[in-house]
Parts: sequence; C-alpha cells; structure tokens
Amino acid sequence: MTTLPTDRLIEGLSEADRAAWEGALQRYRDAREAPDADARPPTGSDRTGAALAAAQAARADQVRTLRGLLDAAVARLGRPAAAEGALRGPEPGEIILLWTALPGDRWLVFAQDAAGTTAAEVTPGAWTAPVRARIQAAERVRVLAAGPIAEARLDLAGRPAVHALDLPPRAARPLGPMTMLVADPTGDLPGARQEAERVAPLLEAAGRPATRIAGAAVTRAALADALGVADHLHYAGHGRYAGFEGWDSALPVHDGALEVGDLLLLPRVPAAVVLSGCETGRARGDAAVGLGLAHAFLVRGADAVVAPIGPVDDTIAADFAVALYRALARAERLETAFGAVAADSSAQDYRLFVP
Repeated sequence: MTTLPTDRLIEGLSEADRAAWEGALQRYRDAREAPDADARPPTGSDRTGAALAAAQAARADQVRTLRGLLDAAVARLGRPAAAEGALRGPEPGEIILLWTALPGDRWLVFAQDAAGTTAAEVTPGAWTAPVRARIQAAERVRVLAAGPIAEARLDLAGRPAVHALDLPPRAARPLGPMTMLVADPTGDLPGARQEAERVAPLLEAAGRPATRIAGAAVTRAALADALGVADHLHYAGHGRYAGFEGWDSALPVHDGALEVGDLLLLPRVPAAVVLSGCETGRARGDAAVGLGLAHAFLVRGADAVVAPIGPVDDTIAADFAVALYRALARAERLETAFGAVAADSSAQDYRLFVP
C-alpha cells in the first residue's frame, strides 16, 4: 500500500495505531475496488437466484466488517496517543459546550470558558438554558455535540458557533484561490444549477474564480480528482445520510456515489468545503466514530466545512450560498464568513464544522 500522507491528523498515532489505520483503509479500498461480479451476475450467467442472494449477503457481511474496522481506525484519529483523553481548552473569548446523557433521559451540559468549568442539568429542547448568561458573555461558541443535540437548534444567544470534532490541534492551511464548483451531478436538480449560476460571480468577486463541472461530467473519478487539487469546494447536489452511524452517507454523482469511506481514502481534500446538499452535515453517535460527510472531510484534513444537518429547500440553499459568498468577499476565512451570516434565516439549518 502507498502510505497515506503523514499529515497533521495522524502525527500523534503510535506505530501500532497507524498500522491499524492504514490496514483498515487498505482492506476497505480492496473491497470497494473489487469487481462486483459476486453481487451482479454477468450477461448470460446461469447462476441461480439463491446463489446470487447468498453472494450478495456475503458481500454485505464483508462491508459491515470493514466498516467496523474503519470505525475503530477513525476513533484512533480522534484520540492520538500523545493526547489520550484530553480535550482542547477554550481559546480567548470562547466557550465550549459539551453534553452527556444521564439515566432516565436526563442530560448534563458542561460549559468551559476562561472563568472555569461548570455543569448543570438540562432538559431536551432547552439544551443551553442554564448557561445562557455565560454564552452571552462569550465571543464564540464551540459545540461538542452528538446524538440528538447534534441535530437540535441550539439557543446560542446569537453568538457565532462552530461544531467541533475535537480532533488533534493543527494549523489551518492558507485558503488558496483554486475553487471547484460542482453542480447537479445526477442531472435532476435544476435548482442546483441555478445555485451555481448565482454563486459563480460572487466567488470571482471574492477572488476565487471557480472551475465548474456539472451533470454527466461529475463522475466518481472526476470528483475525486477535483478534491485533490481544489483549495475550496462548493458542491450543489444531492446528499445522502445512511447506514450504521452514517457509514453509507454519500455524495451522489453521475456514475454512482462518493461515500464516507471513499473520502477517507483520498490523499488530499480542500481546506474549505461547502456542501449544499441535504443531510450532508448530519451525524449521529460518538462524533469520533459515527461519521457523516462533513465529518469525513474534517477527519481527512479539511479546516472548515459548512453543511446542512437536514433536508434543505433549493431556494433556501441558493439564498444561503449567496449570503455566504457575499460575506466571504469581505473575509479571508470561511469561518469568518459563516459567522457573519449565521443569524440569517437561510442559515438556520446549516452548521460550521471544524476539527
């Protein structure tokens, strides 16, 4: 296997953990790249329906096993040997919010800022009520959320928020000018093409003129190649959240889909990613193990991902993208631009994700 670049995500791994990570990815890639003959009989085949069903079941079992290995590997990335069990502390002006479940559908919220750490019991739907005054005193909120909280609309007193995986610290990459604009990969979303038409001139005004690919030109190989060279990706198309802990989540394209596992295998992804597709920001379970699409980009090396956590209307998606890129023309970072539009009605279902 050609070893994945030793980037900032895996620098802290022990030799054994790194071998486990690379081995899991290799086995997953081998399974994905193997011919699908066992699951799809060739023309003229006399294989019986029972034999085909058995082959498909065996392949499904294999995929489940491999995804279990990937779960364990991603967990290692989230907890490097050099910082086992440690969470990054708050930056100046920042408050960190973390929730944990208690027996009987009870929850605690932990809030940490420069004044220290406190904990208070909360009820579902009022996730931040006991610590709202401390949120109001902060300049920025870092949210560490999983399960139902990850999909909730949190009352953050109008403060800009980032949803963090708490991956190992790494320096942000300079945001270069190479922008890739991907529109309507499946050929059935005219609204996505209209969105691309609206945002292209705004990207150019922001100093990031986009290379555009659309429709049948957006194949798995073409999108993977684009991710390998772009500094900034805007994807306007379908999104799919599926599978155990999100492992079947995918960006559909003309000839199939690019799944979470595929993203983790890429040698490089853009520093800034905007996913304008339904549920592309969704994830359940332990944020270090259960992955959605936005989270996979972060694990693989992106510095910031903007994506919706649920279904999004075409018009709202386009309005949000327009507002975001107008703000980006006045800012140097995607995070800053998102903070400027976070209170917009079109932004309510979107999240900014950071490592």
